[in-house]
Amino acid sequence: ACSEEGRRFAEEHNIAVREAVVRPGFDRLDWLAFPPEDLVIDVVLDFGSELGKQAQSIRESHGCKWVQVVHTLPEELGMYKSYPFAPSKGEEKTRNELHLATLANLVVAVGPKLKKAYSDIYQGSSKLPDVIQLTPGIFIEFSVAKKATLGNKSFRVLTFGRGDPKDFSLKGYDIAAKAIAQLDDNSYHLTFVGAPDGKQKDVADNLLKCRISKSQLEVRESMQSSKLLMELFCVTDLVIMPSKTDDFELPALKALSAGLPILVRENSGFGDALRCVPLGKQFLVDSADPEDWAEAIKAVRQKGREERLKEIQALRASYEATFNWEEQCTTLVQKMWGIVHGI
Repeated sequence: ACSEEGRRFAEEHNIAVREAVVRPGFDRLDWLAFPPEDLVIDVVLDFGSELGKQAQSIRESHGCKWVQVVHTLPEELGMYKSYPFAPSKGEEKTRNELHLATLANLVVAVGPKLKKAYSDIYQGSSKLPDVIQLTPGIFIEFSVAKKATLGNKSFRVLTFGRGDPKDFSLKGYDIAAKAIAQLDDNSYHLTFVGAPDGKQKDVADNLLKCRISKSQLEVRESMQSSKLLMELFCVTDLVIMPSKTDDFELPALKALSAGLPILVRENSGFGDALRCVPLGKQFLVDSADPEDWAEAIKAVRQKGREERLKEIQALRASYEATFNWEEQCTTLVQKMWGIVHGI
């Protein structure tokens, strides 16, 4: 299925949309395993293990090549999840992801952390096809966002997530709330974006258990609209992503694209990318201790607005030069062209 907004976006970017045929009895994602017979396909790209079985089916039915995109290490994530048997389920999912990678014609790893992980796992093995790195670059559409407004009496901190209780510790929601509480200053304010529809109160109640006061907390639903997100960036002073381990945090990259100060956990996918960027290390926090995050947040505020924005603009320029979208996409297209035509 595709929304009207999705269709407009696709049209603007030369993307043709073909909706999947409804197939009673199959899960919705499994509809994707049956593309129209008249659809000419050179390459099928799938994203994670959830779409690997569909990619296998499409390669067989349409005689095309298969590119497996890996964006997470489930086994590592499982170590931090709180539900029963999470580590063993993460290990099983990782094995499945790796098996799919060995079957594909090309593997694309999102960010340097995953590129190294998958390359190390199959070092010296002929089973895995080429692994290339695709690191998300600057989002140009967010570069037009206005900077944080002048004269705020409060210091507004923003963090993102889905608010799932099972991921509360993994994603560092507790760290964010405890850090603001540690500051013991009502001029600091935390906004959490990403609560499931109708679950804002449940997410807020979990965050309030971390001793943050109600006057310092605001919980919002997920924002799918870029316009709404830019409006939020305009009244925000700092974005923090304290996840203990994670894939690539696109909200933090969008904040950087908008020229908004950020603090990111070093062990995350985005944190690993920032380590590769000149100036990037000063925006990393190598700790799961709320006190350390509180100190880091306080230090950002003490710099003053003009200095903060100047530093983040320098990082933005450095990041854009290091991870250029156009260059990386050209490399990916050339690789796909090569596997299709045997070059």
